[in-house]
Amino acid sequence: MIDELGLLGLIDTVIKQDHGQRLVSVGLCVKALILYGLGFTNLALYLMPHFFKDKPLEYLLGKGIGAGHFNDDALGRALDAIYAYGPVK
Repeated sequence: MIDELGLLGLIDTVIKQDHGQRLVSVGLCVKALILYGLGFTNLALYLMPHFFKDKPLEYLLGKGIGAGHFNDDALGRALDAIYAYGPVK
């Protein structure tokens, strides 16, 4: 449903991407956070790579994407970018 709605493209269009800070886009981080929220709702973000290590990420998030791409630094910076843009917008 995330892909059908074009959520990644919309987020990546309106929010400044800083690929020097993370290897994945803000939109991809949001998609990963949504999938993570479906599995574990009460776990900290730093456990996200552990959650994704046995999941078929190639099918869920795209080729070349690994569990380690979603560390707490990358996710925190993505959430900071969303906050700076204004999540209500």
